[in-house]
Amino acid sequence: MVRGRSGSLSSSWDPKNLSDLENYYKSIKVNILDYQFEFIIKKNNKSNRTLLVLLKERVLQIFKLSKRGQKKKFKKYDISKISKLTKSKKDNKEIIIYRRNGKKELTISFINTERRECFYELLWLAWLNKTLPTSEVKAPYQNLSFFVSTWNMGDAPPPSDLNSWIPKDKYDLYILGVQECEYSPRERRYEQCQDDWFGTLATHLGHNYYKVEGTSLVKMRIVVFARKEHYYTINYIEKTSIPTGIGGVYGNKGATMISFQVFETSFCFISSHFAAHQEKIDARNHNYREIVKVAQMGNKDMDILNQFNYVFWMGDFNYRIDHLFREEVLVAIKKKDISKLLIHDQLLKQKAMEKVFFGFKEEAITFYPTYKMERHKKGVYTEEKQRTPSWCDRILTRALPYSHPINCVEYKSATNILTSDHVPVYGVYECFVRLPCLPVPQSLIKKCNILFFDLRAENLDLIDGQSPDPYLVFHPSSFIEEEISTPHASKNRSPIWGDILPIEPTIHRQTFLETQHLLLTIYHDDEVLGHAAVPLALGFSSQPFPFATRITKYGLQAGILYGAIHIVYLNENPSTPLVKSPLRTSPTLQAEQSANSPLSPNINTGKLSPPLTTTTTTTSSSSPPTTPTKISNKPPLPPINKPTPPNLSPSLLNNNTNTHHNVSNINITESLPLDYLNITNDIVIGGEDDNDGFDSNNNNNSLHIATDTLNNSKMTIQPPPMIQRTKSELRRSI
Repeated sequence: MVRGRSGSLSSSWDPKNLSDLENYYKSIKVNILDYQFEFIIKKNNKSNRTLLVLLKERVLQIFKLSKRGQKKKFKKYDISKISKLTKSKKDNKEIIIYRRNGKKELTISFINTERRECFYELLWLAWLNKTLPTSEVKAPYQNLSFFVSTWNMGDAPPPSDLNSWIPKDKYDLYILGVQECEYSPRERRYEQCQDDWFGTLATHLGHNYYKVEGTSLVKMRIVVFARKEHYYTINYIEKTSIPTGIGGVYGNKGATMISFQVFETSFCFISSHFAAHQEKIDARNHNYREIVKVAQMGNKDMDILNQFNYVFWMGDFNYRIDHLFREEVLVAIKKKDISKLLIHDQLLKQKAMEKVFFGFKEEAITFYPTYKMERHKKGVYTEEKQRTPSWCDRILTRALPYSHPINCVEYKSATNILTSDHVPVYGVYECFVRLPCLPVPQSLIKKCNILFFDLRAENLDLIDGQSPDPYLVFHPSSFIEEEISTPHASKNRSPIWGDILPIEPTIHRQTFLETQHLLLTIYHDDEVLGHAAVPLALGFSSQPFPFATRITKYGLQAGILYGAIHIVYLNENPSTPLVKSPLRTSPTLQAEQSANSPLSPNINTGKLSPPLTTTTTTTSSSSPPTTPTKISNKPPLPPINKPTPPNLSPSLLNNNTNTHHNVSNINITESLPLDYLNITNDIVIGGEDDNDGFDSNNNNNSLHIATDTLNNSKMTIQPPPMIQRTKSELRRSI
């Protein structure tokens, strides 16, 4: 939303006064000739100032008006000399401006979140050399390449030549995680092994790259390098480490991790070393759960798996090949029969049983086991300790539902690196990152409400052997200022919260909201029962959109959340009332459950009575509904507004099954079907088979989903046109 030069506010305006605020928004105009946009701000927590954005001159002016209307304490800033612009995570009205040449940053506070977003978008408009649009346009995307690799270095220095493993000057970002990295520094300028290793990588990649961040835990290290041209787009950098070794406190095992945001898309990279030895499967699974449980990055109220758009988890996970003698494994390797070995891979089997890496994907393994190698001999497995060759070193990925899917270009091992008893494993990935939305005139802004109907959960965890008293919390975000909670349900693992009061976002534009997720947690008192993320893109349909999403706790499934979402603009004629009235009242939310009743949004009933609400007539089901929803109802990014039959219920697909590694029928040459709808993620709306949509009788192995509940006809999913369109747009404009 933009404001023209006319219509200034007096210094005595009151942001809490609704009439003042209403008049303020009415005064917002665009000066077509000068492109001057005015904001009322506080600079570095001082008294009110006026911030003027002059797009033609590409400058910012900050001043205070005297009683006579004269400018006082005038400051001028060149937009081209601003190095970074960061929206505060602690206060969603604040923005931090970083200037070049090490000058002191500016902290600016706006009257609300929407004004901050407007200023943010205006500066990006200037940086990207775009013109102010006359209509609301979809958020632009940019495709970036990532080189991600893991290597157990075996406490030996790396070889002097890394070219066969790490290509130079080829990718946008390089992320490398290593384990057992402990050796004497080879150069005098380095006092510690960490400095030597990070310095070696920096020298290898060259002057076109800079170190974003790096961290270590005993012998585990992770580091991120990026092209220098991306310096101004990478923000919110965090790092942490989690020990899971002896006594759960020693750092010989555990994880190092780094998170950051590129433009508007968030990433988390984790490098781990799990418990060793063939029989320690449960210990390895426990390492995974403990890391997810303890790690705190980004939003500290959410776990690390349900808040970042993309999570990459790499490491020496130490999962082995089971039920085969060492000699059998060596014979299979000699015959290049990898599929025989993958059937017995511990990680694939544990993942299929949903005991580890729930919701993660791994690309097809086409390389030989990476452990245990004879040092300095290519392709030779050592006879020391008679270890069974195994794929200990792996890379897995996870994306939030309705994020663009991660495209894996390569997943290989670097067999020419011979200094360790492990072979490095690397993957090359492509991800779409969202650029800031472009500002639009106030006349195009329409207020909206986010509506949730028939919210309920199933199969929540017990608390000390007793049924919990669960309640649902929507966490604050860039478009929600305060925490929103449902009432408590009483002693029930399958609570029904029913319809909740409308949520009024602070930012109303569809092009922004359709890229966002609502992050939520289910609690019993202060104890977490699970987390989930619901994409707002589902809500832009003509009717309430039914969904089902898996609730996770410590990285494993902890229940299922059902509901329907609808985003309604207030100047339209919604098919659903904004607020419902209760069919009956009660001082507390009563726990209900009845069998064989599918989820069906009740769009013609009543109103909630805050703050204590009751359930509606919708009842829960003892098992997930099986009626498939038409696949056309799931909008790609950005969503397409197609009607959703309100009486259809979502059918839950297994979002943990890896389409590449079916342990019961592995085909090493199997290729990934078109997966642009991200079916393997948490939100699901259709599908009726247990094979994740794969037709075992179809040689093409295309992804099929039922599209007609009457004749059960099927269709093959094609990439949504948006992704193709985005690529062409980027070629023209970026």
